[in-house]
Amino acid sequence: MSVYDQPQTVAVPAELIDPVASGEKTTVTTVRRFSIGQLLSGIVGSILTVFGVVALVRTGIDGTFDRPVVDVVGLAHSSIIGLVELGVGVLILLGAVARDMRALGGFMGLLLFIFGVVVVAASDEILLKLGTERTTGWFLMIMGAAAAATAALPTTTRTTHRVSTGQTSVS
Repeated sequence: MSVYDQPQTVAVPAELIDPVASGEKTTVTTVRRFSIGQLLSGIVGSILTVFGVVALVRTGIDGTFDRPVVDVVGLAHSSIIGLVELGVGVLILLGAVARDMRALGGFMGLLLFIFGVVVVAASDEILLKLGTERTTGWFLMIMGAAAAATAALPTTTRTTHRVSTGQTSVS
């Protein structure tokens, strides 16, 4: 039998087990973090996700991805645009939900902005192949810039300390 297999006994002072009963102070610290950027990123991601789902429901994905072209709130959408909005929207939402994933939301916003620039600058032939119009590109640029900007907003940290002192009663 090795030394590691033998049970070990350690003496622990009563103050360490129950510091309140011994009359010592106990501190409870609560930390809450909030970022308005997470809320705004969530709104941007939700809008993109809803637009993408509506576009995909109306166009379907069983045929070509550039036809039919449907209007979603006055913006021309094909299945390609709907898939892009749905995918980017879900990833921005993921970045909004998890504080550690905010960079993902910002990165996806940057990619969406660049895609919007490509759509705005595209020739009529490319727009026809994408099944969209320049106004949709402007919308994508605005949403991408908003997602990237909101991911960069600071986080507010609120720390609360509660100190309680144990009282020992003498009978």
